[in-house]
Amino acid sequence: MCGISGFINYQEKQDQGLLKRSLDIINHRGPDEDGMFFDDRFSMGMRRLSIIDLAHGQQPIYNEDETVSVVFNGEIYNYLELKTELEAKGHIFKTKSDTEILVHGFEEWRDDLPKKLRGMFVFCIFDKKHNKLFIARDHFGIKPLYYHLRDNRITAFASEIKSILEDKTVKRDVNISYIYDYSSFQYNPNHETFFKNIYKLSPGHHIEINLNNGEYNIEKYWQWNFHEVRDTDYNKSRDNIKKVLKDSVKHHMIADVPVASFLSSGVDSSIIAMLAQEEMKSQGKTLKTFTIGFKDLDSEIKDVKEFADFIKTDHKEIVVSFDDYFESLKKCVWHFDEPIADPSAISLFLLSREVAKEVKVVMSGEGADEIFGGYGIYKEPHDKYIKLISLQPIWFKKYFLRPLLAIVNFNVRLFPTLSGFPGVSFFNRALTPIRDRYIGNAHIFKEIEKERLFKNYKIQNMVGKLDLQDQDTSKLSKSEYMQFVDIQNWMRGDILQKADKMTMANSLELRVPFLDIEVAKTAYGLIDDWKYKNGTTKHILRDAFAKDMPEKTNKRPKLGFPTPWHVWLKKDHKRVLNIIIENKLIQDICNINYVKSLFKEHRLNDKFVGRRIFTLLMLALWYNTFIDDSK
Repeated sequence: MCGISGFINYQEKQDQGLLKRSLDIINHRGPDEDGMFFDDRFSMGMRRLSIIDLAHGQQPIYNEDETVSVVFNGEIYNYLELKTELEAKGHIFKTKSDTEILVHGFEEWRDDLPKKLRGMFVFCIFDKKHNKLFIARDHFGIKPLYYHLRDNRITAFASEIKSILEDKTVKRDVNISYIYDYSSFQYNPNHETFFKNIYKLSPGHHIEINLNNGEYNIEKYWQWNFHEVRDTDYNKSRDNIKKVLKDSVKHHMIADVPVASFLSSGVDSSIIAMLAQEEMKSQGKTLKTFTIGFKDLDSEIKDVKEFADFIKTDHKEIVVSFDDYFESLKKCVWHFDEPIADPSAISLFLLSREVAKEVKVVMSGEGADEIFGGYGIYKEPHDKYIKLISLQPIWFKKYFLRPLLAIVNFNVRLFPTLSGFPGVSFFNRALTPIRDRYIGNAHIFKEIEKERLFKNYKIQNMVGKLDLQDQDTSKLSKSEYMQFVDIQNWMRGDILQKADKMTMANSLELRVPFLDIEVAKTAYGLIDDWKYKNGTTKHILRDAFAKDMPEKTNKRPKLGFPTPWHVWLKKDHKRVLNIIIENKLIQDICNINYVKSLFKEHRLNDKFVGRRIFTLLMLALWYNTFIDDSK
């Protein structure tokens, strides 16, 4: 596990000090050692967190004649199988590291290499014979990769934006229009970042760069999609889920250092911890598990402790206070590079900080909700009342229901407080097609609210901001469409960003067994009736492990990662308000009176208002950290 960076200078020799500075600033991603490679007009390097082959896994790693070299961030879980296959083809290995698979694999399979890999990865391969770079990002986007464009040529790439910004010729110009999108999504859904000319490489894509002339090509090698022909045997599918998850956890535990697990009261992390403990017991060891609680919230610590006792792990609880949380905000913003307005991210940072004192590797349950149907909103199309409205005759909807809805929405615009009136939201959802309204799990500021928040803002169609990878989604059910939107957007923009950045900030490697390519294959063919049977979520996943865990754990509804931000906000809202309204960016683009109205005492009781305030707070802190040097 590492962080990587590289620079390309098409006119003159490389500034070797620049590469060193770009690696030093991401020392947290790999404090064990660094490695650098220099060519005439190209350099690349890495910071290493030693996990596999501690003694001989130093990077860059080369092939036999040193015509192929690589720097790598991630883990390849099927490297032993691939090594056997490559040795049979005559390749000679010098180390036991999974990194060396990449250079020999590139020699053998070239552009098809990423398709062969089972793992989380970003790597850069230098092909000396052709004077080209080959950079690839894993299927789901578990590991991040950014690149900078100047004159339509890539001049830098890195695991974190701050490495690229070490090049002082890179301007810190803000993409103001993307702030509008962020206020809806709670993350930036665009390919370009908040910094103009710095981009994100999409999951399941690779780049080839010609170092002779600067030409580059980005291609997609994989993306999520549902099978056109669906599974028909429920019992076989259920059993396959259990089998492949056991195999995934076993592969994700490959390491030369101890592997632990996060544990919440939800079914996803419970499944991972339970399977990991089984694997540890087979080795005569005990799994360490960790959970987080809060001083101002009736947390789930008791339920977690009961399950930890049930599977007999070495369990530890970490309790967080408001002071811990607030004091960590600025540090988390710096690690994020771009603002992400997810209050649970800071909790994850604090949990990781403590866990990293004991282990280097930890597993978690991210991804289960997206691929197995775990969010309550996915059940909405199966709601009997929404079905009832959708089945009404077209003439009845056109001449009665839609005019009625227009009147309701007109009054909501005049009197925004009516938006919370029972039935208003339901009525809108029932009469607005999923594909015209669903932008993902988080929808912080609605368009009507953004008109009041921002100066000179014009309402947009936020659905058009979604990245659907040019896929035809017309054949997907409404629930599957929402899953697809979240896998392509929410999961990589929020879930996996906070998972990577908040754990790596503490030099802790996070592994996510649900986001394994083999696990994904079992989810491609599942039908809605199996996921939402009996009005629950992830039914078939729960059923696969129902006999192995307490019913209380198996049937517990999704809680998310509850963080008492709205409780803490009421305790010290003046400090938060001052940070926001004194911020230069907020003053330039926002209506300050509307911002102040969010802080009225009666509104602070509303959790959704608290989330909007948090969104503005993270934006202000980001601007203070990266743009306004006076702060």
